[in-house]
Amino acid sequence: MHHTLLPLRGHLHAHFSSAAAAVLTVDSGDTVSFSVPDVNWGLEPPTSTTAPRRKVEPRDPARDNGPCLAGPVAVRGAEPGDALEIRIEHVRTAPWGWTYAGAGMASAAHNAALGIGDAPLTLLRWTIDQAAGTATSDTGHRVPLRPFPGTIGLCPNEPHASGWLARNCGGNMDCRELTAGSTLWLPVKVPGAMLSAGDGHAAQGDGELSGTAIECPLEELRL
Repeated sequence: MHHTLLPLRGHLHAHFSSAAAAVLTVDSGDTVSFSVPDVNWGLEPPTSTTAPRRKVEPRDPARDNGPCLAGPVAVRGAEPGDALEIRIEHVRTAPWGWTYAGAGMASAAHNAALGIGDAPLTLLRWTIDQAAGTATSDTGHRVPLRPFPGTIGLCPNEPHASGWLARNCGGNMDCRELTAGSTLWLPVKVPGAMLSAGDGHAAQGDGELSGTAIECPLEELRL
């Protein structure tokens, strides 16, 4: 069976919790299509590093202080000690994305190594062309698309686990290999597995050295 998880307010959260209620329950072998705003809950592209933009509201300062994730989705019959096989079938991004770099976005050592130790916070705005398979920045840089979810994981057996971190059951892994056609295996820690995903990336190198990838909403992440 195929299920669709729309970016409704009740489907979105920012941390993994063993106390959270599932927004959807599926059977093993079912397919789920997630639609998720960008990592900062954005509904439109930023125009500058200081200008406000439209985001998902309302948000709870405690519950929603982290990356925008859709879920959790429970898998019927999944129990601690099992492994969940997650097949990534399709990833389609929104037609826009953004990248921040410079002050405050990465460690001081990273910025110094990249020669931007004293650089101010800088924004690149990207136009994403699905048909051409490219993203083009407002400064003219063009890179091939390689979209994937920066954050995908199962709930650890904890009442409040940050969505910014990675664990052995997944999370904010920023693994650029998790593109369409890949399969991810994760250990189940709580009944139902409780899968969440989001933090769309249109392209990224081997790690977010600037602090961000090409951040973008996911119009469809089909698992």
